[in-house]
Amino acid sequence: NSGGGDLDTTLGLLDALDNCQAHVHARVSGTCASAATLPLFKCDTVHVAKGTYFLFHNASYGMWPTDTNEVERYSKFQKKRLDKFMREIYSGFLTEEELTDMIDNNRQIHMDDVEFVQRWNKYKGIGEQVFVPDSFLKSLKKEQLIDLLQGRVRINENMELEENSIG
Repeated sequence: NSGGGDLDTTLGLLDALDNCQAHVHARVSGTCASAATLPLFKCDTVHVAKGTYFLFHNASYGMWPTDTNEVERYSKFQKKRLDKFMREIYSGFLTEEELTDMIDNNRQIHMDDVEFVQRWNKYKGIGEQVFVPDSFLKSLKKEQLIDLLQGRVRINENMELEENSIG
């Protein structure tokens, strides 16, 4: 649950996630906006609570150079750097049209939990998502939860565990 944050701090987290050998699972609720969306794309699995709101937008930042020429060079450098970064992270999740509109026209993209999960599953090559009540997850034995997180089983529409046909 975060409205976003500092990109440099987030880059450190992304690097740690890239180098983590463990299965990484994110649990998202409330608001997930701006820089807070980025770590999701480094996770193996994501749980999205009902009612969660997502916001994707172009980067915004302050300027530290003080002379006019350096401000212009810095701005051009950051635009090129951040455009490339945004395309690397969000490609396949956002459409090319959405990416271009977000980067070039500062379009903000808003999603509810249902749209995010549908796109996420398509992006990750997963079948239809079933929203799972916390009470169901709490009822699972440790071994069942591990199988679920590692993708060996899935939860069907009847809220039952079954073998996962996806690798």
